[in-house]
Amino acid sequence: MYPSPAVAAPSADQAEATDGEVDADTGQSNGSTGQRSSSEQPAGTLPDSVASLSKGARALLMRLCDRDPRQRMRSLRQLQQSAFYMGYNFDHIKNKKVSPKSILEKYFPDGPVIISEPRSREDFTSFDQPCVF
Repeated sequence: MYPSPAVAAPSADQAEATDGEVDADTGQSNGSTGQRSSSEQPAGTLPDSVASLSKGARALLMRLCDRDPRQRMRSLRQLQQSAFYMGYNFDHIKNKKVSPKSILEKYFPDGPVIISEPRSREDFTSFDQPCVF
């Protein structure tokens, strides 16, 4: 038997406050919880510790990485019902009201970060040694 999805019903105050208010860039309602704000950590980076993740984010990662395929999250419906994505408007994604470019521009307004010459060549000086079988 599959575990039930983590569905949290919003309170009456929260439902009134977020009714119809959706961020056009991300498709999220303004009152959504469990989402990362841009001031906490740069987008596209992983946290140093699992302890810094919200409960919803931890639960989502645990369900996605579960070794047991019967317990593992494997459908869009399960993803939509996870606590991490509560308040996220998937209809905006389906209707193409949100584009990946608009999300990138929101988190990276100056464009991509250009990194100078990588130091990776110094890190692999012994890589070209003959292979031993």
